[in-house]
Amino acid sequence: MVDQQLFSRYIQEVLPRLHDRSFLVSHPLARLLSPSGLPPYADALRRRLLDAIEGVKPSQPGPTHQASWRRYHQLRLRYVDGKGFLETAKELGISPRQASRDHWQAIQAVAVLLWSQYAVASAIGDQRVVAEDRDEAVTTGDPVDSGLEPGLERELRHLIAAGTGVEAPTDVEETVRGAAAILEPLAASRGVALEVSFPDTLSPVVVGRTLLRQALINIISFCIKRNAQARVTISGADTSRGVIVRLQVRPRQRNGPVSGSTTDVSSDLETLLAVGRRLLAEQGGVVELGMESSGEPAVSLLLPSAQLLSVLVVDDNPDIIRLFRRYLADARNGTGYRLIQASTGEGAVELALEMKPDVIILDVMMPSQDGWEILQRLRGHEGTRRIPVVVCSILPEKDLALSLGVQDFLLKPVTRSGLLAVLERCLG
Repeated sequence: MVDQQLFSRYIQEVLPRLHDRSFLVSHPLARLLSPSGLPPYADALRRRLLDAIEGVKPSQPGPTHQASWRRYHQLRLRYVDGKGFLETAKELGISPRQASRDHWQAIQAVAVLLWSQYAVASAIGDQRVVAEDRDEAVTTGDPVDSGLEPGLERELRHLIAAGTGVEAPTDVEETVRGAAAILEPLAASRGVALEVSFPDTLSPVVVGRTLLRQALINIISFCIKRNAQARVTISGADTSRGVIVRLQVRPRQRNGPVSGSTTDVSSDLETLLAVGRRLLAEQGGVVELGMESSGEPAVSLLLPSAQLLSVLVVDDNPDIIRLFRRYLADARNGTGYRLIQASTGEGAVELALEMKPDVIILDVMMPSQDGWEILQRLRGHEGTRRIPVVVCSILPEKDLALSLGVQDFLLKPVTRSGLLAVLERCLG
């Protein structure tokens, strides 16, 4: 099973060897991106990658030093023109450090674009046929029939065309809360209570903010109209497949009837849900309508998360995670970090196994279980022993930490520059 993180690693492996036919044809990515039922071809994979490079080209003209244009030129210079890393940095007039950061972001942009195409193709069936003898790809079959009225379908295509090409990851919680605020009057008229509950460390997603907002308005409206006199809770969670936004419906406890509230059972409801599905599917999102074990309805949205470097902070002090988040806030769309917190040793190992963070920052002075014991557990488990660990302590215990095989040491009180330097050393 290929998840988004593994898919991204595949992209990083094949781009530097874009012109190595034997490597490309034998790489797992060639089969993943080949049309269903057809063998993989090196030239077809190369074309997909080159098209993806052009796909991240900014839609609006801008100066070369603009971040989005720098990333695009990085890809062109490195993988189309074949120039080296330092030569590329010099030509763009940026430092090697900035070039490294831009290069990582550019590769993630390509990975996200191709992942979205792969996810959609996997869901609806790929209809492309590759003609290897002429090195040409031809497309067959009609556009997917969405089942929507033609006029509405045309409007959606226009909206989708304008809303794709994401420049920066979208904050899910902010977008959900904005959509919920718009729908509050409708919810009140149906006796529906809307509640939004999100964790602090939810990853941003690679879905256009406008498209996500429109999809959410349609899907939340669907839940409101279908379930008068109910409580609709909207929550979010990170998973290895992406970010899941879940709308759960519960009976609402009330003192008396709400005037004018009705439950809509018309066919228009299906249109609302279909529109939400259509808007998200274009960017790799999936909408599922299901039932809870209690028999109550629920709607789940699976959204492709931005490929950020994840940092698991093991510390029982909630102020530490807030401090680290503030230090990395302006680097979130630049350097690309997201924070996960564990306050216990058991929680640390469970989260490390589930989320596979890129680095773990471990406080050694914790009341229930000290960090040295947690470190032993992490090093003793096959699923976590290779994750880089940074010991964070107010005591000068660097020599002890390094002797136990950790990658680095962070002395408290932690400064922003110190945190960024440690992360760069661990993650390159």
